Amino acid sequence: MVAKQKNVLLSIIVLLLAVFACQGPPTAPTAVNNDLALTLTSLNQTLSALTASLPAGVASATLSTAAIPSATGIPPTIATNAPPILTATFTVIPSPSVPMVSVTVATNCRSGPGRVYDLVGGAEVGTKFVIVGKSAPTNYWIIQLPDGRQCWLWGQYAVVEGNVNSLPEYAIPATPLPPLGSVAGTIRDGLGNPIPNVTVSALVAGKTFTTGNNGRYSFDNLQAGTEFIIVSAPALATDSRSVNISPRSVFTADFVMFPQGPVTPIPPPSTQANVVGRVLINGAPAVGANVWIGDATMQSITDSNGWYGFNLSSGSFRILAQLGNARGGVEVFLPANQTTVAPDIILLQR
Repeated sequence: MVAKQKNVLLSIIVLLLAVFACQGPPTAPTAVNNDLALTLTSLNQTLSALTASLPAGVASATLSTAAIPSATGIPPTIATNAPPILTATFTVIPSPSVPMVSVTVATNCRSGPGRVYDLVGGAEVGTKFVIVGKSAPTNYWIIQLPDGRQCWLWGQYAVVEGNVNSLPEYAIPATPLPPLGSVAGTIRDGLGNPIPNVTVSALVAGKTFTTGNNGRYSFDNLQAGTEFIIVSAPALATDSRSVNISPRSVFTADFVMFPQGPVTPIPPPSTQANVVGRVLINGAPAVGANVWIGDATMQSITDSNGWYGFNLSSGSFRILAQLGNARGGVEVFLPANQTTVAPDIILLQR
């Protein structure tokens, strides 16, 4: 009987050792560990009951419950060989509420879409500007500069951010006129006194001006190029000269007028000089154009081929011509005893 109980006791001990050996690394969740603890507790109670019935002197084997974790004291286990769980992370870049633009190449900013428009400012690489409008047909953006001014930026090198669908479409500004210039001066007599009531004419522009007591005149908004100024007054000799009008500048042309003398008679043959020339308009002969010498003492009318002619004394002369609203003139030097062919006079509209 005693031997049989020993065998049972040894079988239980072997069984317990086998259970512990088969556990291996903990891979089950907490609920499985709880069941194992309950099973071990039950086996320990059974073993205690069997050893209590053994005779004295028989060595007893007990399993200490201190080494058995309780059902509530087993720490949760985590599978160490489980693959890591990857969580996707998204970075949201907010779109600017106000459309902005920058450039990849430094670009000029003008008053309209093209080089004919005035330069207002410029966009440097790395600087952003607020977009206030667009011009889809011309590929231009209308931006606001830091000082508050607006200008047109070419879209060739533009990098746009934000929603531009609601931006207004800008109308293309009118093409600016070429830069204009001015001419001004004072009319005086031989003693240096200003002369009032002198009629001053700008032939090419078709403008006139009457001097006041200060003898001054001025013409603004003249096209760049050659302009002819004629001054005339009762009992005073008419005078004229050509002036070169430059953009955004004022040309000063003063005159000194003298009392008008008698008409100079035809000089002796030794000092005579002849001049002939042609007057053109739109590339064709100007028929019936009025032609006169600078002081208007001699006049002529062009023939059917646009030609005119004068017999003068040698010297420098200004020859002027007019047909309707078109005017023009040339300057010539006439050597004595020669016939000089003057350059063509090209008539221009006012």
